[in-house]
Amino acid sequence: MPATFVPPSGISWAHPPSSPRPACRLVLGEVHDLRPDPTTMGETSGRFIHPESPERWVRHAVETLSQDGRLRFASAGDAPTLSLNVDLLQAYMSSWSTAKHAVVMLRVRYAADGAVAKEQAFRGEVSGMLWTDSESEVLGALNEALKRAVAAMDDDLVLRCSG
Repeated sequence: MPATFVPPSGISWAHPPSSPRPACRLVLGEVHDLRPDPTTMGETSGRFIHPESPERWVRHAVETLSQDGRLRFASAGDAPTLSLNVDLLQAYMSSWSTAKHAVVMLRVRYAADGAVAKEQAFRGEVSGMLWTDSESEVLGALNEALKRAVAAMDDDLVLRCSG
């Protein structure tokens, strides 16, 4: 499985800035793969799904949050509003004769001014017909599940930054 996150149908969190206030500035810290078995993301039709770099896959997905005009990643010299450390807790795909199910669970630890502000889990999942059982279909399902987890993170970040 390639290490690059590819949103299957565009990025749903690409919102323009909704007010003239400055965008929330984020710093993405560490990304860890804490799955019980980091060598596989499940199986489909008896084939195991072996990820190249789950940490890079998750990092790339989280970095797409910069496309939301209400958020941005702090550049050098910018004081961040929030720093994020992300753990990949689950990522798996399973299939039955004509059905597929993919799940991604992330845990994010937010910190503001050096102190941990909150820890939050975000889950994305997708279920549907298993059409071809091809690598692209498997990757698409896992990317869609990751996209849904990151979309939930986006909603939480916007609320956190506006309050």
